[in-house]
Amino acid sequence: MNILITGHTSGLGLAIAEYYLDNNATVFGLSRSFSESKHPRLSERKVDLSSSEGVAPALASLGLEGQNINLAILNAAELGEIKPLSETKLHSLQKTLDLNVWSNKFILDWLIGKNKHPEQIIMISSGAALNAYFGWSAYSISKACLNTVAKLYAYEFPDSHISAVAPGLINTRMQQVLRLEDSMRFPSLRRLHEAYETDALPSPFETAKNLVQHLPQIKTFPSGDYIDLRDLKK
Repeated sequence: MNILITGHTSGLGLAIAEYYLDNNATVFGLSRSFSESKHPRLSERKVDLSSSEGVAPALASLGLEGQNINLAILNAAELGEIKPLSETKLHSLQKTLDLNVWSNKFILDWLIGKNKHPEQIIMISSGAALNAYFGWSAYSISKACLNTVAKLYAYEFPDSHISAVAPGLINTRMQQVLRLEDSMRFPSLRRLHEAYETDALPSPFETAKNLVQHLPQIKTFPSGDYIDLRDLKK
């Protein structure tokens, strides 16, 4: 089984990569850093995914030519600034959109150009896409846009199943950053602060395992749908 993962060196992406490597899959990873793992079934490239100029050469050098991709998990993202939208500069919004949204377009367009159609494509979304939390301006906008991108590409990948999947709270570096923000100014952060060191904030590996186990169920939904992992049957 061949898996393409973006952001495979930290957080949820790292946990997914390790899960598949532990289960005899071959992982092709794109990230802003190299993995500490030197696993023989890991092929990786360090690349700025927000730059269209770098993505295609990185994909071409991964060794994907002549390989089928069974599963693509487009996970790479950044939180962006926690600020009211009126205080967020356009260039800051654009930076977050370049990584969280358009990096996925670069990859999907490359796959189309190479006539590669993974059986399943998972685009990691967020509940923030629907809830538009105050202060999460760049992140909420980017994930809402990502949901629409998933719907649109479902038409262009008729032989693939595409989903925008919100994995729920995860104890990652992003959560560590959010815990430093003022929950009095941004009330939506209170739930995150309260979840720290409780079962409501699972580890990346727990979430990765949960996601992988639900992949067959996710495929029962229409291609292009947004799915909250927490709503699926245990």
